[in-house]
Amino acid sequence: MRRTYKMLRRIKVICIRFFDVITTPKFRENFDLIPLSNSQAGQESFALLSSKSCAQKFYLEIGAGDPIKNSNTFLLESSLKWHGLSIDNNEKHRERFVKLRSNPLLVADATGLDFLKILGKYNFPQIIAYLQIDLYHAKDSFKVLSLLPFEKYIFCAITYEHDLHNKENLYYAELARKLLFSRGYKLLCKNVKHDNLVFEDWWVHPKYSYDKLLDSFHSENRNGLAHFSRKSQFSALKELLVTVRYSL
Repeated sequence: MRRTYKMLRRIKVICIRFFDVITTPKFRENFDLIPLSNSQAGQESFALLSSKSCAQKFYLEIGAGDPIKNSNTFLLESSLKWHGLSIDNNEKHRERFVKLRSNPLLVADATGLDFLKILGKYNFPQIIAYLQIDLYHAKDSFKVLSLLPFEKYIFCAITYEHDLHNKENLYYAELARKLLFSRGYKLLCKNVKHDNLVFEDWWVHPKYSYDKLLDSFHSENRNGLAHFSRKSQFSALKELLVTVRYSL
């Protein structure tokens, strides 16, 4: 009888702890906003979940496109008040950015920029929550990646578009992976798909972003939005419950 009482008491404590976890602002930030993102494949949600350890929430969005449609940073800025810089070489986006966004847009060819100077000019912290590289040509994406000052700045989460649905881009995709591996990054989601087309790799920096909450994200050739389905969110909840259980 005493053993049963102790077990019931323990279950009660676990449930209370679990309720405390899922009602915290941090938990709601991680999960309640996911369905509201405009990202095509869940990149913004990935950035949100994998940058929890970054004290200052900054993003560097290279290849921004429209300020709202399919944006990987609109929710981060508008709902969560992240700071950041968007870069795009298309002048037509400037007017909408000025009207609809708070953070700045730099209209420029990213392949010719001095990113060390730019990150300093816009007061980026040394640990940056999210980096997006999404350029039209795979060669340009890799060139931009190689221009970033990794010796001074760390990115908690990176979504890198390689467009491997076109096999001619394999050479530059492999160069990008080699570079990021050499800088200590972990390839968490390899060959992410959108509309069943392989187009991106998703990376994290193990020191600042990789934890049990992201274990269920490790994948290859998976549709991006599948990571944020109800089933995947339930898996993440289970991970939190296990964490709470073993913290007693």
